[in-house]
Amino acid sequence: MPKIILKVAICWILIGVAFIAYKVIRSDSPKFKNGILASGKLRNKSIEEFTSPQNNPVHQYLLKSNPESDHATFILASYDNILKNKLLFWGFDLSNYFIPLCKTGIIVRKKQTIKDTAGTIKLQHSQTITLNNFEIDILQNKTSCRGDILVLPGWNFSRKAWCNSTQLCTKALQKGYRLILPEMGKSIYATQYFPESRKEWRKYPTLSWVTDTMIPYLQKKYGVFTGEQNYLVGLSTGARGVILIAIKTGALFKAGAALSGDYDQTKMPNDNLMTAIYGPYKTFSARWHTMDNPTEQIDQLNIPIYFGHGLNDKIVPCAQTKNFYDLLRQKKPDLKFVFSNPNHGHDFKYWGSEVDNILDFIESQ
Repeated sequence: MPKIILKVAICWILIGVAFIAYKVIRSDSPKFKNGILASGKLRNKSIEEFTSPQNNPVHQYLLKSNPESDHATFILASYDNILKNKLLFWGFDLSNYFIPLCKTGIIVRKKQTIKDTAGTIKLQHSQTITLNNFEIDILQNKTSCRGDILVLPGWNFSRKAWCNSTQLCTKALQKGYRLILPEMGKSIYATQYFPESRKEWRKYPTLSWVTDTMIPYLQKKYGVFTGEQNYLVGLSTGARGVILIAIKTGALFKAGAALSGDYDQTKMPNDNLMTAIYGPYKTFSARWHTMDNPTEQIDQLNIPIYFGHGLNDKIVPCAQTKNFYDLLRQKKPDLKFVFSNPNHGHDFKYWGSEVDNILDFIESQ
């Protein structure tokens, strides 16, 4: 009999706590605005630190948004346990009993990592994060971080292709660099998509996502790209991405390396990839000239670049790199540009052969 009474009492306590929590979340009282929750204080944290970017009124006060999830994280605790991601009631951890508190998607996530006092999360040796459903690998040496290298894949290449098919990742990590490898899928690093863009390709990341979402998120959340030694490396359409990102981010990156890229789509009016994004050249020629055209934006490129392009490339004409390189040398005589033009094709055999040259170029800047 006493056990039954105890179980009933515990159930009523849990129901009471759930009801109070539900009411507090929906409350707009001054006490809650001042950072007071039941008997717990928010450790002098500002309200902004617990504000959801979605500005959902239900999530307004005690939420820390998790960009890697479709849900917001509900953090309810008392006293100094506020950052331990536990739901406490008179010293008891009730986290396991409170999953959904209401229909707004507010949940308790015991494994959610909370930012440390420096404002960033300490990275592990190797990890994969998800941002807007796109995966990003972050690889780094255990003992040091000499600089950050954004490694860009070509069209429909896995983000792991650079690591799996060349020695770039192995050698860069040995030298102490941290590598950031985003999954770009069938992206051609276009700023945006258009009504004429292939519908099934619109789900892939854009140039704007890289520069306006991914990079700021990694800077704020993980401290990546916050130093002065930031570099870009890309192949094929990823080489085009190197130039476009360098143009859009100003002085964020110190130097880059671009292999087998295309830098003026107007010289390839029948290119299938460009047509699939920008629409037919004959109909949208102005768009082809003005949107994401490195040659048209060449005056905005202000970092040293190592260029490479195989003479036997049957996918992207070698003239794309040669012409862009020559124009850069003419317009930017004070910047360092290197052009490697070996007897190779459009493949990892060639790209792998350039790894030492790329790292040497980066280290010389």
